[in-house]
Amino acid sequence: MSADLSHRPRTGPAAPLCAADIEDAAQRISGVVSTTPLQFSERLSQITGAQVYLKREDLQAVRSYKLRGAYNLLMQLSPDEKAAGVVCSSAG
Repeated sequence: MSADLSHRPRTGPAAPLCAADIEDAAQRISGVVSTTPLQFSERLSQITGAQVYLKREDLQAVRSYKLRGAYNLLMQLSPDEKAAGVVCSSAG
């Protein structure tokens, strides 16, 4: 079963984000996720010719970005969607 997000104004991966969308998501997850640092990667910067920083999500309790997206989605479910239950899985 997947959540029906059609009642939300913006759906799909191609829909543009605005600053308010990001701020709203940050507020929703703020009590659950830790703030993690960026770390400069000298090796990747040399390879690409750009300044590359890695987001240290390995410092989250769950060691990944998955917490951010999953929790953000769950907090946007309607009461009926929450009552129906949620099944999650991850391959990595």
